Amino acid sequence: MVRRMASLGFIMGVLLALNGCVMGYAELVRRDQAGGILALKGDRQAAMQDAQAQMQAHCGGPYTVVSEENAVVGEQTAASAGGSQRQYGNAQYQSGSSYSQTTAVTEYRITYACGAAAAPAPVAVAPAPAVGAQVTVEATAPPPPPPPTVQGNITVQGGVGVGP
Repeated sequence: MVRRMASLGFIMGVLLALNGCVMGYAELVRRDQAGGILALKGDRQAAMQDAQAQMQAHCGGPYTVVSEENAVVGEQTAASAGGSQRQYGNAQYQSGSSYSQTTAVTEYRITYACGAAAAPAPVAVAPAPAVGAQVTVEATAPPPPPPPTVQGNITVQGGVGVGP
């Protein structure tokens, strides 16, 4: 009996020590050919190192972190109730109260894509004119209105009828 308790204590000690070593890790949420989503659990730095190793292994090389966010993954409700019952003579009195609070449960998630990020396309920008330089602006005239048409005694010009 003493040996059994000693071995059980040893096993519990080893499990607690291992639990202390695992400070943070990345848990798979979704993965496909193009990338995936990892949830960081525990210590953020340790979990991020695990996430980087998992992304590198999955992509077989470079990867791009597309976004990082706190995602709502559920909700948690805490409730309490209390009450009392008293008797005065033949009468019984009861009183009670209850309280509940629901909060959102979130986890930190990283979305990544396999491959290196594409460099943004260069934007062509014309150089600004030098101070004091003359700038020529060409203006174009609007198109001429359509010629007037006559319908009976009414002349129609630009869509508006004008009497004789």
